Amino acid sequence: MDLRQVEYFLAVARTRSFTDAAGELFVSQPAVSHAVRRLESELGVRLLERTSTGVNLSDAGRLFQDRAQRILAEVEQTQTAMRAHLSPAMENIRIGVPPMMGPEVIPELMMLDRSETTFDVSIVETGSVAIAEKILAQELDLGLVVRGTFDARFEFNPLGFVTVNLGVAPSHPFAQLESVHFSQLEAEPLVLMDSSSLIREIILARFAAVGIEPNILLESKQLFTTARLVAAGLGTSFFSATAAPHLPGITMVPVVPAVQPPVGILRRRAAVNTPAQDIILELIRRHFTPLPGTGPAAR
Repeated sequence: MDLRQVEYFLAVARTRSFTDAAGELFVSQPAVSHAVRRLESELGVRLLERTSTGVNLSDAGRLFQDRAQRILAEVEQTQTAMRAHLSPAMENIRIGVPPMMGPEVIPELMMLDRSETTFDVSIVETGSVAIAEKILAQELDLGLVVRGTFDARFEFNPLGFVTVNLGVAPSHPFAQLESVHFSQLEAEPLVLMDSSSLIREIILARFAAVGIEPNILLESKQLFTTARLVAAGLGTSFFSATAAPHLPGITMVPVVPAVQPPVGILRRRAAVNTPAQDIILELIRRHFTPLPGTGPAAR
């Protein structure tokens, strides 16, 4: 029995589907089926009951699922503990940051990396969806994300919320308004972040709620490319309040209804939290308005 077989079994048990499990794991469906069959053969029991409508856990499967979850959690905790034991200076915190929050957060993380700390920081700038995928693939330890529908494999630690405004060129008529309703944006050419962004999904849902198909001029992965197009009067876009001070030549206008998604730190469930990660969490927390009941406002 190897850990990959255990991981594949847990994915099937969770999704009740070999196909869906393969999609989560980014492997082929036959690879998942083969790994589970080998696991059942080695254990000498049938863990899954295959039916025409899906997959169910056998009695032995339910027992093994509970033990398997503890096995993987213990392995991950042991790996983290051993890395910290070798030398605190060897700890490398890999964190993902969305482009919309990067201008405010990334410079501080990089300065932290150069200060007298006992750990290194590696940063990947990408959208919340991609960050979640990289955490599952163990390419990242943490991710600063907009809260989405994350399944039981994740743990989300809320930090606060971020306000998202409409960004326009100073010469745009909207620049003179106190606020803009989504219903007023039907004819506006929009530059949006690509599908790796959860904020994009929230914006599209707002348009759908008022019965409007947005006029998307361009999709971009790059915040500053988007900002330059807006500043040049070639389109409008949406920017977080944390990024706004770093985007000259753009006027920010509040939108109605307001877009204020919760943000927080995402990690694998049962992953060991280290003192270095706590330092990073508190540094990032200062940049967001706390949710009610989570602490005093810092900004």
